[in-house]
Amino acid sequence: MNTHLKTCLAVLIVLFVSSVPSYAQKAGLKFSEPGWDFGKREQTDTVSKVIQVTNTGARTVHVKKIELTCGCIEAKLDKMTIGPGESVKLNLRLVATRGEGAIKRFVIIHSDDPFAREVKLPMTGFIRPIWTLDVKGRLLDFGEVKNGASTTKRVTLTVRPEYKIDIVDVIAQTSGGDVSVKRTPFKNERGYGWYLDITLSGQLPTGDFEGITRVETDFSAFRFRGFRLVARIITTTEVSPKVLRPGVLKPGTTWTGEILVTKKLGAGMRVASAFCKDPRVKLDVETIEEGKRYRIKVALTPGPKDTELRGTIAILVDEPGSQNFEVKFRARVQGE
Repeated sequence: MNTHLKTCLAVLIVLFVSSVPSYAQKAGLKFSEPGWDFGKREQTDTVSKVIQVTNTGARTVHVKKIELTCGCIEAKLDKMTIGPGESVKLNLRLVATRGEGAIKRFVIIHSDDPFAREVKLPMTGFIRPIWTLDVKGRLLDFGEVKNGASTTKRVTLTVRPEYKIDIVDVIAQTSGGDVSVKRTPFKNERGYGWYLDITLSGQLPTGDFEGITRVETDFSAFRFRGFRLVARIITTTEVSPKVLRPGVLKPGTTWTGEILVTKKLGAGMRVASAFCKDPRVKLDVETIEEGKRYRIKVALTPGPKDTELRGTIAILVDEPGSQNFEVKFRARVQGE
C-alpha cells in the first residue's frame, strides 16, 4: 500500500470515529432506588416517598410523560427537563383508599434518554382493606337461569371488628327484569357484616343478562364498592309438535291441525307472529290462556298438480325476549 493511500485511509478513520458520539457524550438517567416497596398499609394511610433521578450523561434529557398503572399511586417530577449532571426529585405518594390487597403496579418514565426511553419503576406492597365483598373478580355469575324462574346468590360484606361501618344503600341496575337484595346482619371471629342475598326474578328477557350492583357505606375513606351481575336466561317456552305429519292428502282437500305454544314457568309470554311462505298453508293464532298458552291453527290445502307438501312454519315468541321456533310439515299428495 503506497503512502498516499495510507494517508487517505487514516483520515477517513479519524473522520468516522469523530462523527460517532461516545457514550460519555450521551445522556443517562440513574435512579437512586429501583422502585418502591411500601410494605403493608392500612386503607386509611397516605404515604410519601422520594426517589432521586440523576442525569449522568453529557446531554439534556427531556421527560415526555409519567405513566401510572395504578390509581393508588401519584408521581411528579420536580422538573421535566434534566440537564447534564443534574438531579431532581421524583415525588411519589400512595393514597391507600384507592386500592386494596396485593399491589404490583408501575410508574413508567418516558423520555428521550437514548439508553432507556422507557423506565419502569415497580410499586409493590399490600393494602389491608377495612371492609370487603367476597365477589371474585367483581363478577357474580348466576350461570343459566330459566325464564320465569327465580335464583339467588349470596355475597358476604365483612367489616374488620375495630371499625364501625354501616350500609347506606345497595342499588342494583339491570338491563331488564327484577333484581332484589336482602340484607342479613352477622357477627363472627373475623368481624361483622351482612349477607347480601341477591335474587334474579320476574320476566327476565331471554339471552344474555347483565347488571351492576353498587354497595354504599358510611365509611368516608372508601364509601363504594361494586360488581357486575351476569346470567344466561334460557327459554321455558315449549312448542309441540316439532313436526306435522298429515299423512296422505288428496288434491283440493284441506287438512287441519294445530300447534301448541306453552310457557312452562311464569307468565308474560305471547306469540308475536306465525308465518309460512308457502301460500298453500294458512295459520291462525288463538289465545288459550293469556301469557301462558296459545294455539296455532294450521290448514294445508294441496293443489291439483301437487305430489307433496313440505316446508317450515316460523313462530316468533316474546317471553319477554324474542325466541324463534320452527315446526316442519311433511305430507304426500295422491289423487283418486
